[in-house]
Amino acid sequence: MWDRRLDEGNTDSFENLHEFVDTTDYDATSVIPYIKEHISSLMGFFKKYFPENSSQYDWVRDPFNAPAPTGFSSAEEDQFIDMTSDSTLRLRFTSQTLSEFWLSVERQYPLLGQRAMGILLPFATSYLCEIGFSAVAALKTKYRSQLNIEQELRVAVSCLAPCSSVGRAWRLQRQGCGFVSHGGPV
Repeated sequence: MWDRRLDEGNTDSFENLHEFVDTTDYDATSVIPYIKEHISSLMGFFKKYFPENSSQYDWVRDPFNAPAPTGFSSAEEDQFIDMTSDSTLRLRFTSQTLSEFWLSVERQYPLLGQRAMGILLPFATSYLCEIGFSAVAALKTKYRSQLNIEQELRVAVSCLAPCSSVGRAWRLQRQGCGFVSHGGPV
């Protein structure tokens, strides 16, 4: 739909661009190829994360009634056969959510669990970005008059707990996990 509109020179779907073109008399035809290229790359990502043939993931949705996928290695297929033959797992599957079930399966059948979690959590990497954006929003609200929030942001998104003792700080510095007190990197 957007491709067709862009081919016609219609930029109504892109409000900011349309407004810019209207207020500045800018010719949008020079940026249309870039917009079309971006749209086609987005379509590629959507097809990757949301394939039209979702039956290939039936083994994740209902492993006890689906056949093993053709793309499994022999080790994965062996684990799949063992897992689907386990009656206690079959009972657990009916009483847990998909994520809970596959997390519990991952301990006993690591190849299957990791593969299933990769399918169930395709956007897990965006989690850290969302934490960063939330931290920036909170810091901007807290320190509205300050433009430099780098130090606070570093602490807000760090996975290390604050040090309560000098000895622990010294150990972290020696391991390359922190900053010295005068601000320079370790």
